[in-house]
Amino acid sequence: MQQPPAKDPRFTALPTPAAVIAALPKGRNDPFAPLAATTAPKGANPPKSLAKPALQLTGVAMARGVPQAFVSYNNETGAVVPGDLGGAGIPWLPPGWRVISVDVQQGQLMLGNGSQKLPFQL
Repeated sequence: MQQPPAKDPRFTALPTPAAVIAALPKGRNDPFAPLAATTAPKGANPPKSLAKPALQLTGVAMARGVPQAFVSYNNETGAVVPGDLGGAGIPWLPPGWRVISVDVQQGQLMLGNGSQKLPFQL
C-alpha cells in the first residue's frame, strides 16, 4: 500500500469537503419552486414593525407568468411571489410580512402587515 505524499510547506492545503459544504449559503435550493402555505398558530405574537432599510429589493422578474421579487433580509436572500408570508419557511422575508404585489414593469415590491403597507422600489 502506497503512503500519501508528504505535505509541501510551499502549498496551501485545499479545504476539506465538509468545510466547503459548511461555507455554502443557506436558503432554498430552488427559489422558483412553489412553497407550502404557512399560517401563524393561534396566539402567536403579532409581527414586529419593519424599518424600510431592513429589507433590500435586489431585482424583479417574470417567470412563467408569475411576478417575482428578489430580496435580502437578515443575511438571507431569495425570491418571493405574491402571497408569500415571511417567517421560518421564508427567512429572507421579515416574519409576519406578506407579499401583496410585485410590479415587474415598475420594479416595485409591496409588502403588507395587517393594515400597514410598505413599498420597495428598485
